[in-house]
Amino acid sequence: MDYLVIYENIQQSEIHNKDIIKRMDNGEIKKLLSVVDLRKAIPVAKGCYHKIDIRTHKDRDLLAKEYEFCKRKKDTIFNKTKSIISQQKRTNNIKFAYCNYSLLEEKMNEWNDSH
Repeated sequence: MDYLVIYENIQQSEIHNKDIIKRMDNGEIKKLLSVVDLRKAIPVAKGCYHKIDIRTHKDRDLLAKEYEFCKRKKDTIFNKTKSIISQQKRTNNIKFAYCNYSLLEEKMNEWNDSH
């Protein structure tokens, strides 16, 4: 799979109308928090991003859960993403809904050279 799904375990009483849930065979209820879509990995030039303090963000609880998930899965995220990019560059085959990584890197490098 070229994506990772972030769920959290919840109780029946915590389910809301628009929640996307998955009922497990063992009775657990998992609520979808978000999806990390590795097909959309884009290079970002140095200096074009900044850290945010999620403790003061309005979505701090969700961001904290996503951040912790990404920290736990860091190696998987990096390895899968590198594999996807390497395969695309090796085969020159850009699958449906995937970024063109070579073009994105080329444009990022052009931007870096001009700034």
